[in-house]
Amino acid sequence: MSKHATSVMDEAKSVDQLPLLIHADPGARAHLLASWLKSELLEAYYDVGVNTASSTMFTKIHTDWNNVDVQAFNGIKIRIKPSFDMLPIHLHLFLTKNVYVQIPDFPKDGFGFTTVDKLLEAIKSWWHHDQQVDVNLYDKVLNFNDTYNTDSMIELFFWYNGRYPTTQQIKMLQETNKLNCPVLNRNSACSIAAMILEQEYTKNLKEINRYWSLQNIYKNNDTSQLYNIVYDSIVPKNYGISDFHGIGINKNLSKRQHDI
Repeated sequence: MSKHATSVMDEAKSVDQLPLLIHADPGARAHLLASWLKSELLEAYYDVGVNTASSTMFTKIHTDWNNVDVQAFNGIKIRIKPSFDMLPIHLHLFLTKNVYVQIPDFPKDGFGFTTVDKLLEAIKSWWHHDQQVDVNLYDKVLNFNDTYNTDSMIELFFWYNGRYPTTQQIKMLQETNKLNCPVLNRNSACSIAAMILEQEYTKNLKEINRYWSLQNIYKNNDTSQLYNIVYDSIVPKNYGISDFHGIGINKNLSKRQHDI
């Protein structure tokens, strides 16, 4: 727990009595986490933010923030980090709960170039955003995929409330997670955008150096072939790097540490 929150807790005597701040990117399930911690997840929902009063339970930060404001917040602070693990699902939630709602005329087929371009723009922003975050300012830091891990969520609930959730609460969490974890087509924009980011990151390849065009691939190929064609394009020679010099795999991912 941060020193600030610890000092405040001396007076409040209980973590759950303190104001709650959750810092998460769009689609990263801040409303689900708040409802879970506040024991307000009474039913299973696809969109917890729309179907509950979770917005009144916590202070939410997306990208309009700075470390000074976070440090000054008088309460419990939780950061949900983006992660390569389950990134296609994160993108799907962002697309359906944010983009489709905020841009009513946005194409809703989920497969086109317009969609994959929008998603790539979003995750590059999340990546840059996460690099600016001082995780030491937060009482708890978890990855997006941790919100789907029942054991991790139970531990967090106990930390926050000083008691374990009921069997019914756990059931609602699990059912909500099932609703929010659809099986995605590998040729969907969500799957391809996540794959591009991970492949370029792990291989230390830069978008600015691409000799290939994502837009042309979408224009000239059948949807059923998109994933394979894009995947095969992400090789060093298509970024001006000879095979002789190698690609310098990112060592930070040696143990599947795929945090963005």
